[in-house]
Amino acid sequence: MRLLSRAMDEPLRFGERLAIRLHCFFCPGCETYRGQLPWLRSAMRHARDRLDPKQMATLSVEEKDKLKDLIRAVGDE
Repeated sequence: MRLLSRAMDEPLRFGERLAIRLHCFFCPGCETYRGQLPWLRSAMRHARDRLDPKQMATLSVEEKDKLKDLIRAVGDE
C-alpha cells in the first residue's frame, strides 16, 4: 500500500510499477484501494481547504491523539 500511495506523489521504478500491477492482479482488496486513492486524496484536500485552524485548536489532547492514531493506522495498512 505504501507503493500505491507513493506512486501518486513520485514516479516509481519499472520494478516497483510491475510489482504493484502483479500484486493488484491477484489481490482484489489492493486493486480496490488503488481505485479509491484519487478520491481519498481529493476528499482530504477538500477537507483541508475547508478546515478552520481555530476549530482544530479546540480539540482536546485526547481527541488529537485519537486522530493521530487513526491517521497512523491508515498509513500502516
